[in-house]
Amino acid sequence: KNISESSIPDFIDFCQARKITLTKENAPTLYKLSEKYQVTSLLNKAKEFILTHQKEVVVEIMIMYQNDDCFNMEEFEEIISNDLTKYVNDDRLLNLPIQTLYRVISKYLLKNNSNNSEQPPEFIEFLFKCLDHFGREASVLFDKIDTFGSSGELINRLLENYSEKFDFGYVNK
Repeated sequence: KNISESSIPDFIDFCQARKITLTKENAPTLYKLSEKYQVTSLLNKAKEFILTHQKEVVVEIMIMYQNDDCFNMEEFEEIISNDLTKYVNDDRLLNLPIQTLYRVISKYLLKNNSNNSEQPPEFIEFLFKCLDHFGREASVLFDKIDTFGSSGELINRLLENYSEKFDFGYVNK
């Protein structure tokens, strides 16, 4: 569940003492498989790779462990919130639950001490992408954004294109 099937041959090869190359695509799955099947040497190598390349594998790891109550997501939420504008074009973020996205966005806005509508365009587009994907439930992601900012562009877009999808109870007054 939530593992990349293309990494399974690498796992089998490793278990058969064949050489494999860890990549940002296979490392999260190999980590999970080696953890599950107690392949300690692969677990240590995958863990080291992930720690070295956290920013590149963070989304995949969060997707993989999103239903694991024992896994601490906070560290990975921090990584994304630190550079959210670099991640917003990654459509895999839409595989995360709204609650997780809400925490990431809240941390991002808090760190940037910015709740106004002067957000980077790619961030605003990401919010609309969430509305398109999740529907009305994603309205909560707008609650810390000043939609009435100086131009009113954001509120106009919500009114014109998302009036059926958006819950205006989340508009920050």
